Amino acid sequence: MRKRSKILAAAVSLAVLAGIGGGFPAPAGGQPPAPRKDGAGPASAQIAQIEKLFEASGLKKDLQRMNATALVDGSRLQLFGLPPDEVVIAAKVYSDTFDSKEYYRSVFRVFETHYDRANLAESLQWFLSPPGRKIVAMEVEIQGLDLNQKVARAAKALRSRMPSKKRFDAVKKLERTLEETHRFVVSAQSQFQVLSPLDEGFGNQAIATAAENLKGSLLKPLKERVWLSLHHTYDALSDDELSRFVSFAGSPPGQWFYQTRAKGALEGQKRMEDAVEGSLAKIVAGLKSEKDNLLTLQQALPPGIRFLFIGQRDPFKPIFPEKKGLAKFELPKELAKEEEAEETKKGKVQRFGPELKVLTPIPLEIYKRLKDADPIMYGDLEHYARLFRNEKEVYALSDREYLDAIAFYKELIQKAGKKGPDVILSTPLQTPYESLKLAGVLWNGMDPVALFETPDKQGHTVRKGMILGPNYGVVESIDQVKVAVVERQRDFKGAVLSQTREVELYPNATTKE
Repeated sequence: MRKRSKILAAAVSLAVLAGIGGGFPAPAGGQPPAPRKDGAGPASAQIAQIEKLFEASGLKKDLQRMNATALVDGSRLQLFGLPPDEVVIAAKVYSDTFDSKEYYRSVFRVFETHYDRANLAESLQWFLSPPGRKIVAMEVEIQGLDLNQKVARAAKALRSRMPSKKRFDAVKKLERTLEETHRFVVSAQSQFQVLSPLDEGFGNQAIATAAENLKGSLLKPLKERVWLSLHHTYDALSDDELSRFVSFAGSPPGQWFYQTRAKGALEGQKRMEDAVEGSLAKIVAGLKSEKDNLLTLQQALPPGIRFLFIGQRDPFKPIFPEKKGLAKFELPKELAKEEEAEETKKGKVQRFGPELKVLTPIPLEIYKRLKDADPIMYGDLEHYARLFRNEKEVYALSDREYLDAIAFYKELIQKAGKKGPDVILSTPLQTPYESLKLAGVLWNGMDPVALFETPDKQGHTVRKGMILGPNYGVVESIDQVKVAVVERQRDFKGAVLSQTREVELYPNATTKE
């Protein structure tokens, strides 16, 4: 199992991000799992359908061109604040360990795991339609460009022809629907966890700082880059075609396709990172040793890098330029004015007021299980809880930064809330209290057992500590006449809120606050 830095306990794949707004990047020569030779059974049919979807959506072509540079885009890493020397090392290690076939298989396996015949069929129909084909062609056209190149092209085009506010709003809605910025952050944080040993090797905190900035100061410029990238990618779509694309992306089949694609990309990235982490650990361990330092560097790193760790200069390559701070970026003036105008209409944004009502509580039982089930999401929730507990830090944020933090946190909370079925086994007992009937209580020494009847007329035994009710409440106690259930929730500051519900031994169950 990989050992992650505590500083970076957070997190679509950078492979996806290499193609923000431009399809899904991919492995050269990769092949899907082979169908069963006998051609029998549902597995063979599912694989054939997934292959058709890969072909129609452009995913297969993207994956066949995939290589390590899609995971390590120097322009992205320097945007986050990583100095050039660390970027070069990251690129070298990823390149040495990248396995295109395994990456392809990882993505394909995720589509098999999340196979949904109806959503797949509707997605396939969309990608075979005229606007679907047109979108795939556009994504293929810009494949291979890094984020900075896409943004530069978009900015240049916008200087000569500004989009209408309606169109740019549609692009922003597409970004929200595809969750591009969030996926970018998730993928980058996963990669930073792997690269974190470089902080110690270089004696700095560049990667740790970049990871924190991804949740704060970098969110706005990152989102603006994504907007411009999407605008450039789909510039040739008519307003009607763009609207239809946004509708498909937000529909159940569209959400299934893009979310499964994102999960596949992240799974592929993590499989590559398992190898990267092992390789990087050997390099750093060798560099800490007094023995064979130079040999380790010569074998593992390219000229110009190897001497950085041991304080010597490689005579065969110039010294790297000074480390730069976070890359700066601004929207074209006209678009920036529109964004500022929207903010001005609202006036000065207050702090800790009604605007925080959107940050709804998360059932504590779900939250606790996220630590193991989704440590990246758990780390992000912890980060924002710390932020909103620190009033001084919140008041230091600009209005835009404050609203962006709320928006991102809201989205994160909603995703966490939907994780319930994934992290807690669903049972018929997770139903409204009024539909549960307490039929009796059995006493077995000190361990009483409650007998419940669910709406389907089925009987269930309930013991202390079990999940009961619609809000993931936990059975706190059982006595002769009632069952007490405590519902605990985590609020946006990380505090635990609780209320007790009682199901009494009457013909018709009642509840009390």
